[in-house]
Amino acid sequence: MNEKFMLTLLGIMMAVVLSAQHFDANWPVGTNEYSNTAGYGNAMIRFQDDSISVEKANLRMNFESTVGAISDSLGNLLFFTNGCYVATASGDTMQNGEGLNPGEVHNWVCPENGYISHRGAMVLPMPGSDHIFCLFHMGVRYDSAKKLQFGPFYLSVVDMALNNGLGVVTSKNKVLVDGNLEPFAAIRHGNGRDWWILVPENNSNRYRRFIVTPEGVFENPMLEIGSLADCLRVGSSTFSLDGRKFARQQNCKTLIFDFDRCNGTLSNPLELLTPAYTFGGGGVAFSPDGNQLYTTAQMAILSANLELPNPIFDTLITTEAITGAGLHFMQYTPDGNRILLNILHRSRFFSALDSLHTSSPFFMQKAVPLPVYSVRTLPNFPNFRLYDLPNSPCDTLGINSPVFATEPLSAVRAGLLLSPNPARDQVRLEIDPAWTSNRPVNYQLINALGSLLRKGEIPKGTNSQQVSLAGLPKGVYFFQLMQGREMLGTARLVVL
Repeated sequence: MNEKFMLTLLGIMMAVVLSAQHFDANWPVGTNEYSNTAGYGNAMIRFQDDSISVEKANLRMNFESTVGAISDSLGNLLFFTNGCYVATASGDTMQNGEGLNPGEVHNWVCPENGYISHRGAMVLPMPGSDHIFCLFHMGVRYDSAKKLQFGPFYLSVVDMALNNGLGVVTSKNKVLVDGNLEPFAAIRHGNGRDWWILVPENNSNRYRRFIVTPEGVFENPMLEIGSLADCLRVGSSTFSLDGRKFARQQNCKTLIFDFDRCNGTLSNPLELLTPAYTFGGGGVAFSPDGNQLYTTAQMAILSANLELPNPIFDTLITTEAITGAGLHFMQYTPDGNRILLNILHRSRFFSALDSLHTSSPFFMQKAVPLPVYSVRTLPNFPNFRLYDLPNSPCDTLGINSPVFATEPLSAVRAGLLLSPNPARDQVRLEIDPAWTSNRPVNYQLINALGSLLRKGEIPKGTNSQQVSLAGLPKGVYFFQLMQGREMLGTARLVVL
């Protein structure tokens, strides 16, 4: 098979696979604490491309703070968890799915009430696999003063190809990091395939950093940056939908950073203090463009304009508009146009901050009515519709896909050949002449870590270029061709 055809096939495959990612289509809620009593049971919130529906569901699971779920790329529920055990789509305990988050707290609350780690579970598809899923979950414990502390941070693995498609938990409760931690957040790597996970350490300015690849889950060197997060109460953390920013919320302050999706680093720390007249509710989220930050203050929603030289929190929604509802955590809906909020006590609705793409988002107190009670439960999903970081050094896999599903999907075009390949001293780039008929094409050569090694230009009216490989050690490298902001092609090169 020649390389031009392989590149075309890769682009087509990526377009088909990435055009319909509905891993977050189903949000299970509810409690069976009092069976056969009105208002108790389970419900499923279902998201379609342009609609939301809520219906009762016989899940037979109690959720209290912790909920995790995953659907297939078409939006069919695969499995879910309350932090105590993993259940199949029908609600039965998955094979080897019992006994999550072992320890004293598990013994106190499981399985009757559900685990009490807020934002404490997230399921990510294993990169490169269509049937293996990584369940990341945060344990909790009480110290001598009876304060809730987070840790360890666990990994369990589910293989949906086993047990006739019902799934098996093949690995369980692997400790990735222990200590005094805070709720975690995840974002896709700039290569469009892998995942970054950040786990803040409590009462510190340190951040534990993990990468999820087809080879497994690996911890990278710890980050130490910004001011000390030393507030009394722990909130939550999140990435902006475009992956450019990361925020960590506590009751007295919120810490905001720029994030590099190629190397997983934080920079430009910013600290925003919670106004003295409020008390932090724990929720934090960004506007879709990343320029506004929202946080809950139990009886208010605060906002800060991050484009200002010295941003501060201001009240976006006043307490009069939120009668009787102490706002808690925040989660983006799949379309990115709405943020759902739960409240501190049991309730039969989710509130929402709606129309985020407009200049005037508005609050809806009972945006999503529920047929059953929800107990401080809100899932923790990443932005599944964010893929590669175009024109970045780590965009090496030919994965081009939109941030939002409503945008057109583009595939990498054929037309890039390397000869010879493998190569020793130099390689010749041959491209489609149509690409340079009106303007030049830029190329760059990067290694497997995303480091830029060579760059240059194929002039207008030509279709080839010799590139020296002098000084490069043997290994695997990648060529990228770009024209303005458009990625034309990516090809793998082996240097002997």
